[in-house]
Amino acid sequence: MNPIYHIQVGWVVGNIGDFDRRERRMLMLASAATDLDGIFFWSSDLFHRFHHTFSHNVFFGIFVGGLMAAFARKGRRLKMFILSYAMALLAIAVDFITAPQWPIPLLWPISKTQYYFTEMLGISPKVIPSWDFALEKVMQLSLMTLLLACTVVIYIKFRRTFIELISSNLDRFLTDFAILPFRHRCNFPDCANRAHYECADTGALRCIHHCTIHRDLTITCGGKKPEAETEGDTS
Repeated sequence: MNPIYHIQVGWVVGNIGDFDRRERRMLMLASAATDLDGIFFWSSDLFHRFHHTFSHNVFFGIFVGGLMAAFARKGRRLKMFILSYAMALLAIAVDFITAPQWPIPLLWPISKTQYYFTEMLGISPKVIPSWDFALEKVMQLSLMTLLLACTVVIYIKFRRTFIELISSNLDRFLTDFAILPFRHRCNFPDCANRAHYECADTGALRCIHHCTIHRDLTITCGGKKPEAETEGDTS
């Protein structure tokens, strides 16, 4: 799976427990950190030589867990170490299973032995191509569908997506613009447009013409909320 899906896995886990935004970001980074050995994307030769090597092993997860614990709040460091280590190992396991034709040196650098998932299962070489297709295509598609479903559920419940890794304001700016028009109308008096944003100062729902977008991507309406605005308007 590519880094974006790894980030989503970390974000979904971060929305299950009592994690704040900073800790959710840590879990997202921990989940995607194992793809660090794919940084040589500009060279096909280097990419295939080093990807699934120095950051796709059980020891790299310890480094990731320690790094996240170092930046965690006091009283949360052990928890963040364990969870970050678990997220790194989960990312490696997902790659190991869904890319069975690509070996992983699980014990690097102590051992450079390459492990194949299908070989570890004792699958006959004659049927390995069929297993590769099932694991790489079917399994990956199933996981992507599950992640998408989880993202929708979390957005409905908390109104946030994994874009908050970059910026919470950017997350709200993009997702509100994409989703609010399907659910609400602008409640500026005499405006028939669909709503695009929720104003931070009044909570009013506004189309792009009746709100102010600031440099930090916060949205304001200015003034008091008119009496004509109806909070529950979903027409």
